[in-house]
Amino acid sequence: MSAPQDVDVLYVAYNRPAYTRLSLPTLLASAGEGVRIWIWQNGPHAETLEAVREHRDHPAVHRYHEEPENVGLYPALSWVLKEGRGRFVSKVDDDCLLPVDWVTRLVDLHERNPRLGVLGCWRFQDEDFDEELASRKLLPLEGAQLLENLWVEGSGFLLRREALERVGGLRRNEWMPSLFKRIARAGYRNGWVYPFIRQDHMDDPRSPNTGIHTDADLVGNIPISARRKGIKTVEAWTDQLRWSARFVQAASTNLEDHFGVVPQLRKLAQRVKLACRRLVS
Repeated sequence: MSAPQDVDVLYVAYNRPAYTRLSLPTLLASAGEGVRIWIWQNGPHAETLEAVREHRDHPAVHRYHEEPENVGLYPALSWVLKEGRGRFVSKVDDDCLLPVDWVTRLVDLHERNPRLGVLGCWRFQDEDFDEELASRKLLPLEGAQLLENLWVEGSGFLLRREALERVGGLRRNEWMPSLFKRIARAGYRNGWVYPFIRQDHMDDPRSPNTGIHTDADLVGNIPISARRKGIKTVEAWTDQLRWSARFVQAASTNLEDHFGVVPQLRKLAQRVKLACRRLVS
């Protein structure tokens, strides 16, 4: 490595004790020198609190916060962005398992390739990879390749703080893909390292560690993306994940396709379609 790791990683837990008992120790095990873990616990769920509190004195835990309610992403991420000083920033959700070397590998690639803004760990299944689609967006990097996309998932990424500050930080009520697109617009390249650094997305029913086996499991602790899309069955959720994987592999990297009037009209049409789907269901 050309420089020491200097990374602030936000870990967010909410009502997922089984997931938390897997993902938090795994994350802490990946925190080498210069990696600071910031734990944000949302909500009063007793079993989740217990699972989180077991680790709050771990030497890799830099800061710890318990929030009585589920206040969402903005306060938690703003906490790290305002009070942290790392050259790189990340967020890991409680439903994601990452390999032990993920930080080291992503920092190394950022250091070798200074125009990278956000690098992601791939969360989809082997069956979701479409070589023909992806090959059109593979770019050479120093040390690997980049499956370029204007955005990556909001968990298991590594973000260059310089790029974040250049676009003015996270906006209130802004989703991570929107932030990442603004970073791309500022001249940085985003995407996934290829060959992939994989993260196990446990909310994918195909994951070996999933807690979603039945429709009742899904509805009882529904992922945010499924709730926003009005999804209520495991089959529909799995289809949505397959569709999402294909979508990001096919998505345009032309900024004009994502900023301006036409993309806004497209988003509005999508919202109307989702609202109609909810009314029908």
